Amino acid sequence: MKRLILLISLAVLLAGCTTPGHVHEGDPAKITVGMTRDEVVRKIGKPETVTTEGDAEILGYTLERPWWQTGRFRVRIVNGKVQSYEITDR
Repeated sequence: MKRLILLISLAVLLAGCTTPGHVHEGDPAKITVGMTRDEVVRKIGKPETVTTEGDAEILGYTLERPWWQTGRFRVRIVNGKVQSYEITDR
């Protein structure tokens, strides 16, 4: 009985863990053009990577899909606001 309780507790604890920079399949729907960078981070968390392309800042996330089929979710920030975003396969 103690072992069962321990296993259930461990499963609940691990289920709540997420990897920084990783988002789930429905998270990109939370982003809209015109949001601020801070709003994006509040909605889906800190990015895994941050790069620049000209005058744009690109926030890069790993998109987790069922059965370990990961993709990339990129948010393009210009002048502090979301200009566009895209989902690509790895």
